[in-house]
Amino acid sequence: MHEERAGPAERLLALIGAHRVTLHEALGDEQYTVLLARLTALAEAPADDDRAVRRALHGVRLVLLRLPPGHPVRGELDSPRGAVTLPGPGAVAGARELMAWFGLPSPVRGPAYEPDPGQERLLREPALSAPEARARCGGAPPPELIRLRAPDGGGRYPEFQFAPDGGTPYGVVLEVNRLLLADIDPWGGGGLVVQRQQPAGRHPRRAARTAARPPADRRGPRTGRGGVMSGFFPVIDLKLRPRRRVIPAGTVLWRVHQSRYAADEFNPRLADIHFEGGRFDGTVLDAYHSPYLADSALTALAESVLRSRPFEPPVGERTIPYRAVWQRSLGCLRTRCDLTLVSLVSGADLAAVCQDATLLEDEGNYARARRWSSEIRAQASDAMGLIWESRRNRSEHALVLYHDRCAGPDGRPLEVLPGRGIRDLGSEEGWERANELLAPLRVRIAKPEWPC
Repeated sequence: MHEERAGPAERLLALIGAHRVTLHEALGDEQYTVLLARLTALAEAPADDDRAVRRALHGVRLVLLRLPPGHPVRGELDSPRGAVTLPGPGAVAGARELMAWFGLPSPVRGPAYEPDPGQERLLREPALSAPEARARCGGAPPPELIRLRAPDGGGRYPEFQFAPDGGTPYGVVLEVNRLLLADIDPWGGGGLVVQRQQPAGRHPRRAARTAARPPADRRGPRTGRGGVMSGFFPVIDLKLRPRRRVIPAGTVLWRVHQSRYAADEFNPRLADIHFEGGRFDGTVLDAYHSPYLADSALTALAESVLRSRPFEPPVGERTIPYRAVWQRSLGCLRTRCDLTLVSLVSGADLAAVCQDATLLEDEGNYARARRWSSEIRAQASDAMGLIWESRRNRSEHALVLYHDRCAGPDGRPLEVLPGRGIRDLGSEEGWERANELLAPLRVRIAKPEWPC
């Protein structure tokens, strides 16, 4: 395999081949077997089907994200060029060549099929055969449907995906399955849904539909503008013991935000559960909106623009591209009520939610942090957000708020303090003031050309 082939996918495959021995040691037998199976799925994907190649490649990437941060392959995933591993023209060919490197002349099917207890429980659920599923769908079942391989080698489509009395697949189930990448990992997608029926005895069909309409007995607290969780969380079996920190009413906070939004407006966009988005953004599985804030103007700016920037010789400063502040503002706000936040500041705080510093420092796996934010919300019904030590300005703090948990007087938890922020960070005056604020961290925003 030639690493000079264009594209991050080919580079990733070349690294897998070069470090195949240490991959096995780092992943362990079980995950290494999963990696081989997912590489095989990539090798078998139609090279002209971009969607199939992309999904298969993402399945490989999900396994590799379990590697420790110091591993060379994980380093490629975490680098800016490898953060989004787009399939290039040689991805499928590279995967086939990689199979030969692993000494596997034919596609890997893994060890003999032996379902674990969780899979056995899923196999006991009512299911349709392939012909029955085809009849229900009026043709070939869509790829988003969970299809399980039974011990006899046949295919099974869990019945909870279909409307009763001979109905077609639920639209919301297809959407959730797509988001969970159930076509790559059907056991994981199906297992998540079945897990939601325990121990209350709920049917998996109802569990699968909670993303669109959560049942009343599983809804989160109703505070502020709703407080309704999707019903998917908690998924983990771990008992979290979140530690709280209260931000008193009247506290001044700072925020960098897009200029088209008001400083006290919550970001209306949801993150993808796998790809783009902020560290603690809401997703379609737990649809809350969120602003990120800090306890000083410097920290708010640093958290927004200062990400993995090296000190440049000879002056030893870090240069930020101008686009990082274009069409953005620095807002100053004051809390209108007490904010009860889950603290992630100290090691003990992180341990209380069964995490360590990786939750805050791993820039290559924001999806994991978003998932854990939802797990915390599910087990801390009074939490209005999270607070942690800023990575870019140590000893000061950054925080995120959950829109459905925050309610101050008249429903607004924050109020804007006029005249204390920077209305346009991209203007000449805003650029100068931002550079003055960032100077203690040896950071400078690149200078653009303004019209005379």
